[in-house]
Amino acid sequence: MAFEVGKITRQIRDIAKSHKIPIFLGCQINRGNQTTADKRPNRHLLRNSGEIFEVCDQLIMLYRDAVYTKDASDHTIELIVEKNRLYGKLGTATMLCDLSTSKFLNLAR
Repeated sequence: MAFEVGKITRQIRDIAKSHKIPIFLGCQINRGNQTTADKRPNRHLLRNSGEIFEVCDQLIMLYRDAVYTKDASDHTIELIVEKNRLYGKLGTATMLCDLSTSKFLNLAR
């Protein structure tokens, strides 16, 4: 299974390069983060998913605390940048998310 995912990931990257277009590839990670204290995803959870981490230019993982706290009033989402070949900056950005429209909005400072 991991071999097939790696092969498909490389093919998608080749298509993006040959057409000079960005491609967004979404994937669900394994549930290993369920055993950690803070539940946040990390790149190590991709280890059984072929070569996704090696092939991608950017890896941005999403985390919503409201999923675990069941707080319906919490509309924040964390964008965790684990890899960034394009700009080099890593870290976490917190934004507002509107799940009804799938929009990310700037968090008021």
